[in-house]
Amino acid sequence: RAVCRECGREPQWAERVNLQRVRDHFIFSVESTGAMPPERLVRDALQVLKQKALDTAQLLKDTLAQNEEGVMEEGNDEE
Repeated sequence: RAVCRECGREPQWAERVNLQRVRDHFIFSVESTGAMPPERLVRDALQVLKQKALDTAQLLKDTLAQNEEGVMEEGNDEE
C-alpha cells in the first residue's frame, strides 16, 4: 500500500479524509541519478513496455497459429 492510513485512524481526520482505490490510477515514484529528467525516463520506460507487450502478443499469435496447424494436420492423418 502506497498511502499512509494513519490519518483514517484519528477521529478528527476520519471525517475529513476518505481513502479508497481508483481502478485506473497508479501512484509510483521515479528515482534517477539526475542524468535524465523523470518525464523522459517514464516515457522511455513506457515505450519499452509497449514494445514488449507487442512482442508478447505476436509470439502468442504465432504459437496459437502453429498449434492450430498441428491440430489440422493431425485431423488429416486420420483419413
